[in-house]
Amino acid sequence: MNAPSAPAVTTTAPPGGYAPPQRLLRVAEESAALARREVGRALERWGRPELVADGGVVVSELVANAVAHLRTLGPARDRRIGLSVRRLPEGVLIEVHDAGEGFIARPAAPVDADDLSEHGRGLLIVGALTGGAWGTSPRPGAPGKVVWALLA
Repeated sequence: MNAPSAPAVTTTAPPGGYAPPQRLLRVAEESAALARREVGRALERWGRPELVADGGVVVSELVANAVAHLRTLGPARDRRIGLSVRRLPEGVLIEVHDAGEGFIARPAAPVDADDLSEHGRGLLIVGALTGGAWGTSPRPGAPGKVVWALLA
């Protein structure tokens, strides 16, 4: 059985415009867990505990994708992944900055994942948890991209 295709992704700036990363993460598997904790702490601090679980899933997927993409570019000693979490009137915005060379208009997501595939569903989950309010765009004034997701 084929999985549904990834949701449509905008190539526009995130709501509220761009913010510089508040935290830099290594290109390492443990960075997803660090990002999850960072988002969880922010949501708790802002009195939004109901968003902690969804925010953790969303940021984990976006950071894991950035780690996977940057690893394909070779040694990652000097590369970092940026993370920004902001409150906006319309919700909480999570941004993951991927400083890899080139802009990928749509994060890679196999659309032919079968029931036993280990990959290919993460962005579908991000789309479901954000009601489709996520996108990607080139980083302003820098190589790479910003992938953002808005939790209402």
